[in-house]
Amino acid sequence: MLFFKCLSLAFFTSAYKLHMPRNSRWTLNDVRMTLRLNSELASGARKSPEVEKKDTCTASFGNATQPEQPSFLHAWYAVGIPGQLEHGKLFATQLFGEPLVLYRDAQEGIACVRDVCPHRSAPLSMGDVQGGVLRCFYHGWGFGEQGKCVNVPTISLTGSKAPPNLDRFCATAYAAVEHAGLLWVWRGSPLTADTRKLPRHPSPDQTFAVVTMLDYACDWPFVVESSLESPFWRFHGDPSNVARFDLPNVVRHYDVSGVSEEAHAVPIAPYRTRVILRQRFREGPILSKLLKIPGARSLLTNVVRNWNYRISLEDYPAIQSRARNSDKADFPQTPKPGSRSEHACHFWEWHRRAREREGQQYFLRWDGRIAEPRYGPQTDDDDVVGTFGLKKNYVQNNPPAENAPACYAPYKEFQDATRAAIAGAITVPAATLTWKTVAPAVGAMVGADM
Repeated sequence: MLFFKCLSLAFFTSAYKLHMPRNSRWTLNDVRMTLRLNSELASGARKSPEVEKKDTCTASFGNATQPEQPSFLHAWYAVGIPGQLEHGKLFATQLFGEPLVLYRDAQEGIACVRDVCPHRSAPLSMGDVQGGVLRCFYHGWGFGEQGKCVNVPTISLTGSKAPPNLDRFCATAYAAVEHAGLLWVWRGSPLTADTRKLPRHPSPDQTFAVVTMLDYACDWPFVVESSLESPFWRFHGDPSNVARFDLPNVVRHYDVSGVSEEAHAVPIAPYRTRVILRQRFREGPILSKLLKIPGARSLLTNVVRNWNYRISLEDYPAIQSRARNSDKADFPQTPKPGSRSEHACHFWEWHRRAREREGQQYFLRWDGRIAEPRYGPQTDDDDVVGTFGLKKNYVQNNPPAENAPACYAPYKEFQDATRAAIAGAITVPAATLTWKTVAPAVGAMVGADM
């Protein structure tokens, strides 16, 4: 228990100097680190002179790697991490309300298709991946690279007849790549996908990276706005904090203390957002030694993730209030200058122009209606109907909202464990102290009686 407290204390104070007073002295190594970080920011996240003059905490909207016109379609979206596709697993998610499923093909490439089998519209996410082939659970159709149909069990590929052409049976595919430790999907036509538009930023090797998943029950623009105004890893108002916005949904923060973070606000569905938060910490002398201790890396990862859970829970009521008020007719969709930060005003202006240019951003049903999420538990059938097996494997709203702040369970587990650890750390010394003080007195009393 004491080991847990020592690691946490060293991680939050000594390693990164996040709570260093402004009048404290910096060592020569700190100065060198600051200069090196500033040079990396100058090369990878340059700030325009116009924005620099207005505020030291700057944002970058649009550069050579971004679309010329505001667009929700012609953009890359990070939807997951490579670990979600390990060991032949598939990953079912949504993007703007459209159900998608990702898997690795036979060449270990990333394939992304609509979560609907072209045969009988069964969810492909209920199937499994066998040898790089996504096989539908219903009739066994197999889909390989780029969603191409490679096998239909009821059609023989041998014999006197000419082999059938399976190209017309392909699933609806989207361009997908693995880049910088994330899984990216191009929402527009695969023919227009351009990997040059993927965000490219320097990622120092000597850093300790932590990825946290957060789920919000509100639309993604309000999560972006909150992230622009304040990072998850609080920098205590340090003017050296540099904010950058990569269209359409990535917010980055940098700090001279050696901490950087990137928040990807993934538009899952109407009133649903998943944030893929990745934070990097400079591996200084103290942190490097701590990470060599067995189990320390996993412990520190849990500490950082639960810190993010706590911050998201603190900010969640304000985000929800903002989202609820936006539904009112008299509430302005675009904040006025001065009512919100300049970064948020730029974002909302870009969002307004994109909606005027492309219209509805969310996926539409066949009848033209928005694909609204259907919440609520599924009702299990009885033994007479007997379809429990299918319902047991089917998830109605992928991906499940299983992270804070929408789901409090992960943070509650950490809170309970922390309270138990603190109680144990206090109880053991107290019991030892009591025994050392009481035992001699009891012994003396017994000896006197004898």
